[in-house]
Amino acid sequence: MTVPSPAPSPFPRTWKLNPREAAMLACFAPDSTVPHAALEAAIAPYRFGATGRPLKVHLHYLRGKLVPHGIRIVSVHGEGFCLSPESRVALAPFFAALDAACAQAA
Repeated sequence: MTVPSPAPSPFPRTWKLNPREAAMLACFAPDSTVPHAALEAAIAPYRFGATGRPLKVHLHYLRGKLVPHGIRIVSVHGEGFCLSPESRVALAPFFAALDAACAQAA
């Protein structure tokens, strides 16, 4: 199994997000609750086994990298995860860059 080459991330390099974490954070671009399955699909290309609780582990590390920048991922019981309102405002320019890059690629 080969790992896909990482696309350029719109998120700052100072956040030190790996490609998997950037893909997970990109799932939050639409203003909605992100289901577990969507995050699982985002990390699936990087997985080499089905043991353990990889989504929870990767989400833990992603949250740890984002908290110093005032960005919080909140659990929504029975539905998935969403960004706090202030986090959505902070990430708006990065999501706009992400949308522009996707539109350009299409």
